[in-house]
Amino acid sequence: MTSTEGNVRRNNIYISKMPNEMSGNQLWPHFSKFGKVVMVRIESDVSDEYQRAFISFRDTGAASRVLRKKFHTVNGFRLPVFPIDNWNQPAADNACYCWPSDGKLNKTTDIAMPLNGSNMLSLNDDCLEIICASLNLRDQVRFANVCERFREVFTMFSKREYKTLQLELMREMALWEKRDFFRHAGSNIEHIIGEISCEVPERMVQCIVVHCPNVKKLCLDNTAMMPDCFTTLMWSMPKLEELTWSELNYVDEYTKSMAHLNKLRSLSICGGYDFRGKKRIQIGHLFLIKEKKKYIVLF
Repeated sequence: MTSTEGNVRRNNIYISKMPNEMSGNQLWPHFSKFGKVVMVRIESDVSDEYQRAFISFRDTGAASRVLRKKFHTVNGFRLPVFPIDNWNQPAADNACYCWPSDGKLNKTTDIAMPLNGSNMLSLNDDCLEIICASLNLRDQVRFANVCERFREVFTMFSKREYKTLQLELMREMALWEKRDFFRHAGSNIEHIIGEISCEVPERMVQCIVVHCPNVKKLCLDNTAMMPDCFTTLMWSMPKLEELTWSELNYVDEYTKSMAHLNKLRSLSICGGYDFRGKKRIQIGHLFLIKEKKKYIVLF
């Protein structure tokens, strides 16, 4: 086998059970026989009986030659080798090629289908979009990362599905998965609703700032944010028309951050235990007065 399930050519391989007494320096000369090795990375845990090794080659042919054998003997140890999945292959963005037996890629077409029609890429975009719609958000992001065509399908799908983004859908996603989602779909998002739940909320906010320029409605629950982070967020949303924010320890710096929002039509701010804004403020054409731990709009 010379490619993973998405016709992605392999550059990286994985050794699942490597004795703890072995080192990367012992792997390098053996696997260099198959082609140029650019990286050997060892992962280990004191509680594990074995180490794990990840080896990257400069070209896909070298990795394919290694994988012709399921086991390799290095310094007397028998090591099982496997391909790394599509998401960790550097050639994923260049998928969708059909590689003939002579190893030469046909440059006349971007996408080539197997003659038996069994490749997933033989499906039309409507079918691929149905498959994408059946996945949860985390798997949709991984779907989009397989190749350029899948990414285009997901982007078209997100124009309808994620015009309104419920942040609850991202609760179990890793930060890099959230980042990739915003990269693919951020320009289509107009409404963001929910709680920014992240160990480092500033990183999440940065993803929104960079990739979501068309937000018109922002409703955040239980989200605390430093004034400088809030300022960055507000300046990235010149089209904002509605802002709702609860559980915010409000201070006057936040008011200054919203002064440029000329399209703002609706504003609801509820404070937490420390609500220290001025009694009367103006944001754009809106005039507000503080009442207990919230601001109300004066018409």
